[in-house]
Amino acid sequence: MDNLSVKLVWNKSPDTAVKNAGINNSTLLFMAQELKRLYNPYVPKDGGPLSSEVNTYVKNNVGVIHYTQPYAHYQYTGKVYIDPAINAAGFLTSNGWLSRKGTKVPTNRDLIHQRTYHPLATSLWDKVAYPQIIDKYTRATQNFIRGRMP
Repeated sequence: MDNLSVKLVWNKSPDTAVKNAGINNSTLLFMAQELKRLYNPYVPKDGGPLSSEVNTYVKNNVGVIHYTQPYAHYQYTGKVYIDPAINAAGFLTSNGWLSRKGTKVPTNRDLIHQRTYHPLATSLWDKVAYPQIIDKYTRATQNFIRGRMP
């Protein structure tokens, strides 16, 4: 048996390959918007605007999903944050969690997400949702690139 040798030469830059595949700013924006839509059932909601006040845009050739509420980070991490100087025990007061601006630190206490509006609500919603939505997301993106809206 003869040894067969194969040499592969890639003649296109990664940027060119991406452009030829139909990936441009409009595609990246669509992809961010589609992920936002598919992630929504996993985003905590308890009457507040976290899941509805979201910006999608393209920055530095990356689609971005930006949850704009100040408490988004805390909901995403799923941990109770406190200001240790004011409220070392982490008690909830009638005015909410007491803290000075920029002083909150995470505890090892998990947040309990309200699931009345979004039964799948969880922290790290993108990581939890992604395996569930990847097929829908891939089909929608392929259809968009092909010029067919999902």
